[in-house]
This record gives sequence, C-alpha cells and structure tokens, in this order.
Amino acid sequence: KEGVLHHYLDKDSLQNKVRIQKEKTASNKEVITKYRVLKTDGRHSLIEAELLTGRSHQIRAHMAYIGCPIAGDGKYGGKEKRKYHALYSYQLCFAFKTDAGNLNYLNGKTFQVEKVWFQDEIK
Repeated sequence: KEGVLHHYLDKDSLQNKVRIQKEKTASNKEVITKYRVLKTDGRHSLIEAELLTGRSHQIRAHMAYIGCPIAGDGKYGGKEKRKYHALYSYQLCFAFKTDAGNLNYLNGKTFQVEKVWFQDEIK
C-alpha cells in the first residue's frame, strides 16, 4: 500500500538508462522514493510518488525495480501496449534545501491539477 524505497542508481549514459542497485558503489548515487497506492483494480494501480531525491528516471526505474513498472514504459519494463506511458505529475511542490539560483522564486510553491485525466481507467 505504501513504502519508502531506498536504493542506489547507476547511470548508463550511452543507453540513456539507469539501473537500481542495493549497495553503494563509487559510481552510483542514492535514490529515495516515497510511494502510496491511491487506488487499484488488481492489475493497475494509481500511486502517489514523492521524490526525496531527484534523479533522472528515478520513478520509472524504482517502480520497475520492485516489479511495478509504469504502464506503457517500454524502457523500464511496462511492455503493455498503450498510446502513452502513464507517468503524470498532478502536483509539484518546491522545497529547495540549497540555493536554486534562477528557480528560487518557486521555493515554497505548489502547483496541482484538479484531476489526472486517465485515473478513471482504473476502476
């Protein structure tokens, strides 16, 4: 139903893909993803994910690593044929811990859509 995934991410720049690893190495970086299942039909689930670290491909790779790939994401294991891959940001919250330079004006702000357009596909 919910949890915190804490692993390490190793980037393959040539393939533009990442691998999740259990152990820290000299080349990988820590990734932490908090998730909560909002609703499920037993085949698909609508989840809320909070990035406690912000790495490229983090959500896609982390969810695939635990056996729950993003629907339609051919790169990380969501082989189901769809017109889109179902990764959608319904809410963005900015809480910078360090100087964000030109983006500092976003600190403390939240942006949210009213409804995720494909959520009704999950009964």
